[in-house]
Amino acid sequence: MVERNKKIEKLLSFPGGAQQPPGLVASAAKMVPFTFLSIIIVGILAFGIVDRGPWTGPDTTGTALIKFCLSAFKQNSPPACFFPNLYGIKLEHEAPLFFFIAAYIISAAEQAYLFIFGDSLPLEYVDDFGRILQVLCVLVALIFLWLGTKILGLRRESRPSDPLGIGPDASTFGNNLGTCAVLLTLSCLGLVFRWHEVGSEGFSFLFQAVCFFAMCQGPEKPKESAVIFSVGLVALFFGTSVHVSLSILLAAIFIFSFIYPWTLVKKSFLRSTFYFLTSTILIVVLVLVYQSDESQNFYLWINGQLNLFELRPFYVIKNWLWTWWPLWPICLVMLYNLVKFEKFNQPHLKFLGILLIAQSFFPLMGLLTNDGQKFLPIVPLTVMAAFGLLFLPKIVADLLDWFALSLFTFLGFIVWFYWIALHSGLPVEVFANITRAAPGISEVVNTNDLILGVIISLFWIYLILWRLKFIHPNIWRPVVLSAGGLGLTWALLITLWGPALNINRGYQNIQALLKPVRNETVCINRDDKKLIAIVAAHSETKIVPYNRNLNKNLCRYLLVRGSPAYATVEEQTWIKLSDAYRKSDSKKRELFTLYSRN
Repeated sequence: MVERNKKIEKLLSFPGGAQQPPGLVASAAKMVPFTFLSIIIVGILAFGIVDRGPWTGPDTTGTALIKFCLSAFKQNSPPACFFPNLYGIKLEHEAPLFFFIAAYIISAAEQAYLFIFGDSLPLEYVDDFGRILQVLCVLVALIFLWLGTKILGLRRESRPSDPLGIGPDASTFGNNLGTCAVLLTLSCLGLVFRWHEVGSEGFSFLFQAVCFFAMCQGPEKPKESAVIFSVGLVALFFGTSVHVSLSILLAAIFIFSFIYPWTLVKKSFLRSTFYFLTSTILIVVLVLVYQSDESQNFYLWINGQLNLFELRPFYVIKNWLWTWWPLWPICLVMLYNLVKFEKFNQPHLKFLGILLIAQSFFPLMGLLTNDGQKFLPIVPLTVMAAFGLLFLPKIVADLLDWFALSLFTFLGFIVWFYWIALHSGLPVEVFANITRAAPGISEVVNTNDLILGVIISLFWIYLILWRLKFIHPNIWRPVVLSAGGLGLTWALLITLWGPALNINRGYQNIQALLKPVRNETVCINRDDKKLIAIVAAHSETKIVPYNRNLNKNLCRYLLVRGSPAYATVEEQTWIKLSDAYRKSDSKKRELFTLYSRN
């Protein structure tokens, strides 16, 4: 047992440690190539945001919320959509601010479009704009993340020991550390898909990064930082969820109360934050008093947020093992070295540890959230992993490299294998599976997509060869293949399989079902929030939610979802017009039926 512990200690401690060796310190001086970083950002963020319809899940719900807000703006009643709802049906798990801002910008763009072209902006581009806005939020968030990490790295107590004087100066070290945090964010497996949906994930990341930046510069500029922090906190409260804003507030109180050098400005920072948040609360109360109709909606939304609860810690941790990859292995190795050398007194690591624990506690315990397995405390996790690269042994770095090389090469092979099967018809079984998953997919080769796919694959091969030849120790070297592989694999998937994904995850048949009644009024059961969101996102049909007792005079048409729907519809009142399944629903699990009033 003793011998085994010695082997583990040797494995995780060489060449890392609380006192980093000179070679590793010197490696922090070499910057990440700008071209490589640009290609990764483009590969992850620029592909899959336009030229497609809303997909199942948050993409559809987000598009529906924006469209509902646009209709509220046209009726001169913007407050009607400030608290998330679809035609009066409350969506307590959603936060309003992102959708409200997106609708406001689209409304302004629509006015400009009308002035320039003399025509209204097509509504089918609403979801594209929502995804573009999400990606812009992510880009700005990466800037704030880089700035905050740089400030943290500039602190004397954050820099590694350099007895030989061969390491980087403070500015270079901070810049490189910030770039590593950006690279690690882009390599995180749990974010790439969610950043390409119409939702508040990018918006949440932006203001988490803003709060992090404000806290990092708090010791130097306490009052200015308190204002920035408070703005970010309010935006998180109305733009994400209660648990995210509350966890960051609790972390800030603890950090400024007990951790040096933040304790030096505790009174100034916390007092300014208290004044700003108190003023915001008073303004919200006054607005609700003035808008008495919205006070009840605000109460329902807050009550719904506070009632969210789902305690499944083991299920959450199981999902975090892949959504947090490759960040958590780096953090664990750093934690091992800190425990081994008893180096718990480093302020920057205390700062990040408190922020990580505070943000992870609520989803892990299921408090104020029912979707904890999807939550990712990306800011403290990536910055901690960036510092953890200084502790990373060569053997662990090589393991991360080989895992990324194997995973993304395999995924690239699968993408090409299925693409060849689609256009050649062989193997027959694979071709049958493809056409069943995406019925109606074109079998004609798109030359532009083919050329772009080949270029992306060549980039991946070049990156592998460059990594094999690159032997100089750099702290960012272990995440080159992880970030590059994820970005290029995503770009390849969208390039070759974008149309198939649009069919598989879209609602084209439901759009066709509703096309004859696009200018009519359709009744939908108010308990079926998913169906209301689908119709609102994919058509211009006016929706009237109804309770169990349906008044047939409310609308001319009735739409129901699910095979048991026939039993709930009175045959004497309603006549079945047509029905449809989603194209990819080969097992016919979810039936959509349209009825007309008799």
